[in-house]
Amino acid sequence: VREAFLVLGMQVNVIAEKVSSGQNEQPIGLRATFDGAFYRTLILSVRHADIPCIGIESGIVPITRGTTIDLAVVIVRMPPDGKCFIATSSGIETPQECFEEAERRGFLTTTAGTVLAEKRGGDPTDPIATLTSGTLTRIDVLIAGISLALVLALILIPVASLPAR
Repeated sequence: VREAFLVLGMQVNVIAEKVSSGQNEQPIGLRATFDGAFYRTLILSVRHADIPCIGIESGIVPITRGTTIDLAVVIVRMPPDGKCFIATSSGIETPQECFEEAERRGFLTTTAGTVLAEKRGGDPTDPIATLTSGTLTRIDVLIAGISLALVLALILIPVASLPAR
């Protein structure tokens, strides 16, 4: 999150807190991924009502039979009214055999990234680095999604609320 603010030319004090998403270890579908990010944002907003809160959840989104995309939903919730601004990270196709093996083991406790790391090596929390041979990382992709949500929340919306000329 700090890096996303820096991309936008803003230096801020970021408070990082690990908060449960209320979802399986591997959320499946855009709705479950959204719900996880929203739940995190909501919990943080209760704890820190006077500052912007950001919830992020990564998940697997089935596109067609045999094709799934790994992406993250980012939600920025702004005080004082709690208005939410939503964006996603770029997605990357998940190897079908990894998705199916994680499904067989159970998404409650197993992610496709864990299976990918077992098969190809790498960090189970960073399938993007594994799939791109280190060219991009999960952080690289998340920065873009977080930056987009921040632009909506901090830059575009205040401008849109100005009176028309």
